[in-house]
Amino acid sequence: MTAAAGAARLFLQRVRFDPGPPLAILALVGATCFVFAALPRLFNGFADDGLRYTVRQSPVSSKNVRTIETARVETLTDVATRAQRSEQALPPQIGELVSASTFVAQGPRYLLQDDTASLGPVRRGLIRYVSLRLHSGVRPHIRLLRGRFPRASGTRVSADATQTVFFNQVQPLSWRSKVPLVEVALSAETARLLRLHVGDRAVFMPHLNDLAVQQVPIRDERPLVIQVVGLLAVKDPQDPFWFADGTLNVPDVRQTPDLEETEVFGQALVAEDQYATMLQATKPLPLGYEYRHFLDPQRFDAGRLAGLRDASARLDARYAGAGPLERRVEIGLPAVLDRYDAARAQAQTLLAVAAIGLFACGLANVGLLGALAYSRRRTETRVSRTRGASSLQVLGTQAAEGLLIAAPAGFLGWLLALLVVDARGTSLSGWLALAVVLATVVLLVAAIAGVARRPLGPLGREDIVLARPSPRRLALEGLIAAAAALGVYLLRRRGLGADSVGGFDPYLAGVPVLLGVACGIVALRLYPLPIAAAARVARRARGLVLPLGLSRAARQSDIGAAPLLVLVLALGIAGFSAAMLRTLDSGQNRTAWRVVGADVRVDAAEDATLPPQLASRLDSIGDVAGAYVQDPGVGAAGEKTPVVAVDLKAYERLVAGTPAAVSFPRELHEPPIPGLVPGLVSTDWPAPGTFQITLPNESVNVLTIGDRASFPGVPPGTPFSIVPLAALEQANGAKIAPNRLYVGGVSESAVREAVQEAAPKAEIASRADVVRGLRASPLVGNVFRGFRAAIVLAGLYAAVAIALMALIASRSRSRDLALVRTMGASQRESIGLSAVELTPFVLTALVLGIGLGIAIPHLIAPGLDLAFFTGNDNSSVVTSWFAPAVSAAGLLLLVAVTVLVIGLRSRRTGLSSVLRIGER
Repeated sequence: MTAAAGAARLFLQRVRFDPGPPLAILALVGATCFVFAALPRLFNGFADDGLRYTVRQSPVSSKNVRTIETARVETLTDVATRAQRSEQALPPQIGELVSASTFVAQGPRYLLQDDTASLGPVRRGLIRYVSLRLHSGVRPHIRLLRGRFPRASGTRVSADATQTVFFNQVQPLSWRSKVPLVEVALSAETARLLRLHVGDRAVFMPHLNDLAVQQVPIRDERPLVIQVVGLLAVKDPQDPFWFADGTLNVPDVRQTPDLEETEVFGQALVAEDQYATMLQATKPLPLGYEYRHFLDPQRFDAGRLAGLRDASARLDARYAGAGPLERRVEIGLPAVLDRYDAARAQAQTLLAVAAIGLFACGLANVGLLGALAYSRRRTETRVSRTRGASSLQVLGTQAAEGLLIAAPAGFLGWLLALLVVDARGTSLSGWLALAVVLATVVLLVAAIAGVARRPLGPLGREDIVLARPSPRRLALEGLIAAAAALGVYLLRRRGLGADSVGGFDPYLAGVPVLLGVACGIVALRLYPLPIAAAARVARRARGLVLPLGLSRAARQSDIGAAPLLVLVLALGIAGFSAAMLRTLDSGQNRTAWRVVGADVRVDAAEDATLPPQLASRLDSIGDVAGAYVQDPGVGAAGEKTPVVAVDLKAYERLVAGTPAAVSFPRELHEPPIPGLVPGLVSTDWPAPGTFQITLPNESVNVLTIGDRASFPGVPPGTPFSIVPLAALEQANGAKIAPNRLYVGGVSESAVREAVQEAAPKAEIASRADVVRGLRASPLVGNVFRGFRAAIVLAGLYAAVAIALMALIASRSRSRDLALVRTMGASQRESIGLSAVELTPFVLTALVLGIGLGIAIPHLIAPGLDLAFFTGNDNSSVVTSWFAPAVSAAGLLLLVAVTVLVIGLRSRRTGLSSVLRIGER
């Protein structure tokens, strides 16, 4: 304890007399610990937000759970109890996410008695089906249009059934029985398609093709009599309450290709107090029950993703073989989680590349501070050794001092990160802070390891490199270079790809850092050679500035030249981050151009055109290309096949120089055959040769003259045809009012204002909307913010490295400057000497760092998958020259300021002070 107390007192005395290095180390270690303790928490917040966003944007049926069974439950209370038990039966990882539950009881399918004849061998006409449906908590989600809501009634009516359909054969029946009269409410669309009105009664027969009906003998089945008492409308069909089931609002309609037969499958709503009536009316047929459990996106936690995925997989496996009438649980979360995992892995890997580089820069700066502290205490360490202190004692003292500085700084940085960053905690924050503290102690000990282990004797000047590097050091440097080369090869072969659970390979993510270190090592080995040659040549010139400055630059010690590594790494990370920002932004803009086809696109309402005054107004403030879009219906049923008749020259001019730039063939501008409109079609156009477009005046024939793979504004995979608007108008014999406008050079707000005044029902699509949509995911937005922060932090680390570069050799530089001044040199020559010494060093770092920042994205480009961020699969790397230029200008400005400060300090140094400086 006495020795420890003595060491602490000695440390406090050193801090008191020379507070600069300890306080600088304290601040740098604290800031580095704060940054790297905050990063895992920040990414946890990003990951949680990204997961919740992904869940919110997923289809209702994919992000929720439902249990389905077929049975006959005696009371509604029992149904609610079963729904509650089905929630409790869910795995805990899923059950804790449930925020609300509803249940649906649905009867089997019934066929309208009057339509049985239409289901004979020759199926023709309208065939109507109805299923009774009871939905808990439905009243707030619907509104009454006419009549009243259904209610329970004990009325029974006589029902006669004369025929049914079995295997497409009409079979006679002689059913006559009293059955409950079921009051129902239909949506307005369902009532229209079923041709029923308020007050109508209808008799339905069990549909024998329904699986539930087939479980009961025909002799036990009974008809269903309903009375329509009200018409309703669903308030919001997209509400998650409906579980993406819109059949209550709009029935399913199926038509044969020849349109001879139309089947309508409607849902009839009954009230909750009618459950007993519904049960009696459908007796003895089983009912279908759905217990729907809604998962709250805000309860999702990316830290529990593995357990949630396992629980979902177990549910899927358990009910994978369930039949259509057997109890089963349906959950679509695995696909949602897989999609999120892929996106998070890409975001995590991209940010990890920058984070590892910044981590290396921070530790390197801490090591430089240790070297600075050693340079100030070199004489003290030498005296300790000459007075009998062993190497172990000297190193132990340095380790204790390093721990006294780094431990409080690390704790404060970690604590500040916990207080400032409000996100899910992780032990990784503490481990990273501890790693920074331990690395600081190791670097501080390594800074004096050489002199502490050196045999006693006179010390030489450390600013002159006399010995070659040791074999051990050369082997280590060679290992780093080999690891960097192997990493680049693996990156190009395998990519930065994540593993199956969304992680990343730390080695591959750290390859850019290894590459930067390897480049820095090569520079350190080769840098002195040309500088020394230039110094020998400069000796023939007059004056001291150039030869002395180059000589000092050439004989820098390893510690004095170590800032080169930090500068190369910092500039490389800044350049990489800037290039990735530019690449992602360019990719998103390319997608936006391809989706919209212009800055802004205005589409008229269906079967309408755009007023001429709108086109005139927009054309007066920007560029406009009019178009007429029509679907000739040449594809398969339900397939969209748009024909875009566009003003060719106006559109070519509007998109020139953009990612959507097109050049139409000459045959499209000049129709080769009079009377036929030329058309440029997609490669999957379903009508080769010629096809027709129906215009208000007449039908026009279109002749295909070529094809192209895509066209801006047409979704991928959609067949399309491009025809000249002028040729179409000539064939029509009259002007054609456009129903689409491509607008360029006009702000989105100005277009919306003009459209609101002239065509308020028109739809507007803009590139800005597409880009906002691509950046809406927190994962994408935070990747952008992460790269911007990396650029700022890299710049700060570079500035610290420049300052440390000047301070490490400050004593020897001050001695030389003062001696030069005593020899008659002017203040300007003193500043010039500092500039000549530092400029080659900084220029070397600039060239290597900027080159590394530009090269890294291209080296790892084959392994990058940016489709999630850019919205397309063909995102090539785009080099950003702005950031390197700003970095170079800022670094040169900082060096200029450093040189001026050195020159001003040298003015206050006299010859007596120079003589007291000693060797250094």
